[in-house]
Amino acid sequence: MFTIILKNEKLSFYNRLGLFIVLINLLYFINYVLRTHTYVNVTAIVVGIGVSFIGLVLNIGSASKNNKPRIPFAAIFTLLAVIWATHENFAIDKYAVFVAMIIFAFLDYNARKKTFIIFFDDRIELNLFRLKIYQWEKLGNVILKDRVLTLDFKDDRLMQAEIDQESWGVDEGAFNVFCKQQLRMDN
Repeated sequence: MFTIILKNEKLSFYNRLGLFIVLINLLYFINYVLRTHTYVNVTAIVVGIGVSFIGLVLNIGSASKNNKPRIPFAAIFTLLAVIWATHENFAIDKYAVFVAMIIFAFLDYNARKKTFIIFFDDRIELNLFRLKIYQWEKLGNVILKDRVLTLDFKDDRLMQAEIDQESWGVDEGAFNVFCKQQLRMDN
């Protein structure tokens, strides 16, 4: 059995997108405070400014890198969803924004989960949003070379991915021998 973690090449995009969503919230909350002339309860707005500002400042360093944010965006989005639910402004459908922030939190959490492939004697399990199981007989070749994993399916599909730094210790020779043995057994 071998477990290989795949590298997530899109983390910098997710980081920039998360910062953009937090920035939009921050700008809205600041604009709301500046334009409100009545004595409404602005506690939620002030907390929203604080959460957005802290999330923006602490995570700005991860924007252009494939680094993990210092404060998970899923946590920031969840806090912002709660703030939107307690917000008193009726000009914007606060519940629609609440639902959107919960969806953003869910998507961000799942997009950042480690993607790994487990190679068993009888099957291959790929853990993405949901578990995918492939039987060895569906594959023509499986090879790990220069930290790139290639799965060549018999139906002309090809899956290639760079492996994460955590999996660099996998012995490529032993892995390739294991895969060749499994492929021979099913042919």
